[in-house]
Amino acid sequence: MPAPVHAVKSLAALITLVTLATATATSTAATAATPTTSTDELTFRINLAADRLLRGTEPTFTTDFILADVASTTTVGRRRFDNFHGDLSGRYLSAIVQLPKARHPDNFQQLIRDIIAHQQPDGRFGRASLAFTPAELGGEHMALLWGNGRLLVGLLDAYATYPDVATLNSAVRLGNFFLQTIDVCSTPEAVERLKDLKAHGYICFTQLTEGLAMLAERTGDMKYADAARKIYPWLPPRATQHSHGYLTTLRGVMMLYEFQRQPADLAFVEKHYADLVSSPDYMPFGGVNEYFGTFEEHDHNLRDEGCSEADFLGLSFQLWQATGKLEYLERAEHCLVNELSFNQFANGDFGHHHLNNTHGYRLGDQDHKAWWCCTMHGLRYLAGAKNHIITRHEGWSWTDPDGRQQQTTRTLYRVNLLSESTFEDDLIGLRLFKDQPVMDTETYTLEVTKATS
Repeated sequence: MPAPVHAVKSLAALITLVTLATATATSTAATAATPTTSTDELTFRINLAADRLLRGTEPTFTTDFILADVASTTTVGRRRFDNFHGDLSGRYLSAIVQLPKARHPDNFQQLIRDIIAHQQPDGRFGRASLAFTPAELGGEHMALLWGNGRLLVGLLDAYATYPDVATLNSAVRLGNFFLQTIDVCSTPEAVERLKDLKAHGYICFTQLTEGLAMLAERTGDMKYADAARKIYPWLPPRATQHSHGYLTTLRGVMMLYEFQRQPADLAFVEKHYADLVSSPDYMPFGGVNEYFGTFEEHDHNLRDEGCSEADFLGLSFQLWQATGKLEYLERAEHCLVNELSFNQFANGDFGHHHLNNTHGYRLGDQDHKAWWCCTMHGLRYLAGAKNHIITRHEGWSWTDPDGRQQQTTRTLYRVNLLSESTFEDDLIGLRLFKDQPVMDTETYTLEVTKATS
């Protein structure tokens, strides 16, 4: 595996500890380092993506533009794709709630209500004329399931920030619509019919695992978890699959594991993750191509995708949290620093660049900013990375650099990524900042701002 730009194993050598004397802390303060005054890169990139959504143009994310995504027609509004109903609107909700509430649009809660108003009587969003029957099942059905799956996640993300019963009820109705599709979609015949449809294929069905896992945890109703476990074993082989859908499915399975701690869920994800990173589909840059395998149409297997890189980052963090294995944390860091950051454009968008294992960076013939998906999904997981810089653990087991298993039962605080951050809980306050460079050497200081006995 290529070494990350910042090797996690050497953090101790790169960080100076400064302990401040307080009423309850008796350590003598060390000589304080001088922090830089510029915004750290991760915060800068988060702000860049946020500003793109909130104030950017081409297109501007107006209320009408977002609501066109859940309309029942395929021809309303300026949309890049008009059949993935709920995809853009769901991602928008998930992205905005990653930001502090003070940065949310003034009409954000009204927007949530306006989206819910477009819900069809059977719980779906979008085209009510699509009948989910064995005889009619096809790519357009899968496109609707994909978009509605992203919207279920968006509604539940929004509900976590703005807990309104109407939002939760809408999510439940949508989840119940998915339950109605399971018997039709969970058959060998369905898999065979849809296996070669790429982004319109069976991966649109298995990705529902994420939203169903979230709905089970939010409502406590195990029928949604049971449904997710019925769905995810149908995950198709990597082959020429759409990597975003594949990785989204695995993230959903990890959510099931985080919710119920069933070992089979974790084993499923670890097996598929190990298979991926040991294959040519895992790029030296720390991410994956838009499509796995040797699919040649439009060179999609020769370029990255912001959504997939964000997925790989999030999945790696999930596996690290669940297992304590450093390889997952290092792969997350490698993806964050080398691939996802590179994927972002100067205006804040995420999208595509021509990359592959043979040629490295290749010149493209156009500007591949994917504002309809990658910009929002990239922001969702870029902002989420902030939560992993400094973490608290009540007991922890891990594998040290020499391969030995270690564990502790004490409260443990870890600095996992070299990026400026603050952390505070009932026991301690910490501030990690980058020092002014001395002789081109990059060092960080960890300042203890509060300590209790």
